[in-house]
Amino acid sequence: MSETTEDPVKFEQWKPEIERVRKIRDDSIVKEYLVPEDKLPAPDRMNVTNVPYEAGTMSEKELKITETTAVNLVAQMAAGELSAEEVLIAFMKRATIAQQLLNCVTEFLTEEAFAKAKELDAYYKKTGKTTVGPLHGIPLSIKEHLSVKGKEVNAGFVGFIGRVVDEDNLQLSILKKAGVVPFARTNEPQSLMHADSSNNIYGMTLNPYNRLLSAGGSSGGEGALVGFHGSPFGIGSDIGGSIRIPAAFNGCYGYRPTAQRITVKGRTGAGAGQITILPSIGPLTQSAEDLDLYMKTVTDGEPWEVDCLIPIMPWRKVDTPKSLTIGVMKDDGLVYPVKPMIRALDYAIEKLEKAGHKIVPFEAIKPREVYDVALNSFYADNGSAQKAALGLSGEPWLELTKYALSYAKPLSTLEQWQQNAIRNAARVEWDAKMKELGIDIILCPAYFGPAALSHDTEHWAYTALFNSLDMPGSVFPTGITVDPKIDAEDSFKARTEYEAKQRAKYLNAPEKYAGAPIDLQLIGRHYRDEEVLAYTKVISAAILDK
Repeated sequence: MSETTEDPVKFEQWKPEIERVRKIRDDSIVKEYLVPEDKLPAPDRMNVTNVPYEAGTMSEKELKITETTAVNLVAQMAAGELSAEEVLIAFMKRATIAQQLLNCVTEFLTEEAFAKAKELDAYYKKTGKTTVGPLHGIPLSIKEHLSVKGKEVNAGFVGFIGRVVDEDNLQLSILKKAGVVPFARTNEPQSLMHADSSNNIYGMTLNPYNRLLSAGGSSGGEGALVGFHGSPFGIGSDIGGSIRIPAAFNGCYGYRPTAQRITVKGRTGAGAGQITILPSIGPLTQSAEDLDLYMKTVTDGEPWEVDCLIPIMPWRKVDTPKSLTIGVMKDDGLVYPVKPMIRALDYAIEKLEKAGHKIVPFEAIKPREVYDVALNSFYADNGSAQKAALGLSGEPWLELTKYALSYAKPLSTLEQWQQNAIRNAARVEWDAKMKELGIDIILCPAYFGPAALSHDTEHWAYTALFNSLDMPGSVFPTGITVDPKIDAEDSFKARTEYEAKQRAKYLNAPEKYAGAPIDLQLIGRHYRDEEVLAYTKVISAAILDK
């Protein structure tokens, strides 16, 4: 791009600072938890999800702990079957392996985490109860740009290195009161606006199911860590798909709440004041029940008492109908899904109909206009806030930063108002169509295929549509993974050059995507967060035969 802020001379002066924060990360690792170099898999081994079983650093009990949901871990700690410290050790060990293989952690909060776990265990020993809170002893990972008191927050910008925050992100503060044990911070992309996670500070985060593939973004460190079972519970953020895409790429669960349903207070980034498309902060987890536990816990913490920008909305209990009416949106109208995604959708439909649910076809309404609202509004300042942040250090622009900022153009006040009017009209139209068809929830892809190759995730519409519409959404695994032998053929004729380009990424080399998990997305009506999570539990259980 002609407006690049790259300055090699200036960037050279920042390299000692990059090395300093990398040293903070490396020094935070518990050295005895590291897998010896000779026990690590070869660099060309793509699927590394089984390495914790091979490395010899974790016991059978510790492996079992890391594959237990947060809901069940809380119950086991309440029964005295597990201590907070042994749960922490198990996840610290698995997260250390994840870091060695995937480069997903920016810092372990080792000293603070062990102190907190010991404190919780002492409380339990004294009282025989875990009444510190509903998340007593659950290890928690946190996306790096979400504030942790006393820690540096760089948000993926080299020029932000050295900025120390003086209070916790408000969701983190509530979760800490509920008993969580924060233990790791995780990687994100330069600019926070890639559906990938690479920056000039920590480098690229890889996908545990196939290390050729992206971990997604911008909460890609969280996606990789939770998908690897290195964390039971993570906090991410989402303005265009940044929770849902990483959850989908890494085969775990994720939830993007209605914007302003729960607080976003306490985050660092560029572009404060952009209000057409509002960000959300929410969970990535190992089960649908854990998504619900997270949201209820944060809401029960009454964030509106601290953050006056959000409504007073206590968590509601909802009843799920025995038979849901599910609108299936196979296509976002812009890039038709490739075969493994269609196979997963067809599989899900078959399972849901067998379970007694009603399937109704649903077509995206004005998808080009709705998607353009997001793309236009992200950088309505001509990208000046992002460019200024990048220019602080003169750091090189990564290719996906260039791609994201290629959408930057200045909008006049009138033009932004026009975008807002398109957005508002679309919200009404989508809601009315769901009501007309009697649809309880929409089932659709979170991406047109499996995880993209690293540095190659460009199409965000399957998620960003719903940021424009401000419709809450969850992502859950289907159990389907890419098999190039049956997922290579595709007879669909692309409707546009853009569609052909995006689909060709997979179609030209399906073998590169072998083993990638396929997740699906569920989308509900505005502020119907409780319904989305209640239905996610039912729908995911039916598809996964739970």
